[in-house]
Amino acid sequence: MNFEKPPEGFLASRIQKGRYVFPPRKSRSPEVTLIGAGWEECLPDFRIDRTSFRYWALEMIDSGEWLVRTQTGISHRLKSGGVFLYGPDSQCAVQAIGNGPHRKYFLDIHGKGCADLLRDAGLNEGIVFSIAGQVSISALFEQLIACSNLTGRCTEPLMVLLARCIYLRVGAERMAPARSVSPSSSAFERCRSYLETHYTTLDGIAEAARACHVSPEHFSRLFNKFAGTSAERFLKKLRLNQASRLLQQSSSSIKEIALQTGFKDPYHFSKVFKVAHGVSPLRFRLQSV
Repeated sequence: MNFEKPPEGFLASRIQKGRYVFPPRKSRSPEVTLIGAGWEECLPDFRIDRTSFRYWALEMIDSGEWLVRTQTGISHRLKSGGVFLYGPDSQCAVQAIGNGPHRKYFLDIHGKGCADLLRDAGLNEGIVFSIAGQVSISALFEQLIACSNLTGRCTEPLMVLLARCIYLRVGAERMAPARSVSPSSSAFERCRSYLETHYTTLDGIAEAARACHVSPEHFSRLFNKFAGTSAERFLKKLRLNQASRLLQQSSSSIKEIALQTGFKDPYHFSKVFKVAHGVSPLRFRLQSV
């Protein structure tokens, strides 16, 4: 599947970096259609004030402190795990405040089946709340974003299923009894955030563990428990996802992209990339044109 760039003016300004998936318009169905999804790290002065929007948009705070106001006119301070939903023709203002890094996930859908999906999830336009189960939902977002690297007829229905799962899981977490965030969950969020910020310059997991003040063994156990994968694989996925975007969107050489994404040896990068994607970096770039 050949993925598209976002429509002109779709993404807000003041974005420092992001990871996205935007399916081609021709593949969209009339029921529930995935318009786009992504993860963004925003600059400290990020601010949007939408008076209307064409799609149903669900956003979840990954880190930092934010001020959110929907059409109710009430402002809410949100941190990690904060969720808000706005719909077609509704107002929503979002502003980064306090300490960063300011990161968030978003998921935009469209179609006549959206009303049924929101009803099943127990969600409605303008709702703002916080959940404790953001780790599991972040994993679903990451799976959806990673679909940008897939090909084949099953990719589109898989993305729609993941989008539905995110809405339903958010609704289920909202209805779940309140629970405290465990120390190990907080430690994982700190370690995950460090990898996502420094993955292009890290020498390895041991360096990240030292920076997060945990042992390499505990660092690895946290990822196995909360991310369902090893820390090494999580780090490799971050690097390969960024490499895929650079191959599609930049004119940098293969060697330059390898170095920019944390691979010191371009030959090793090409080998790892081919194992993950089934094609060499050069072939991947040519297929993306």
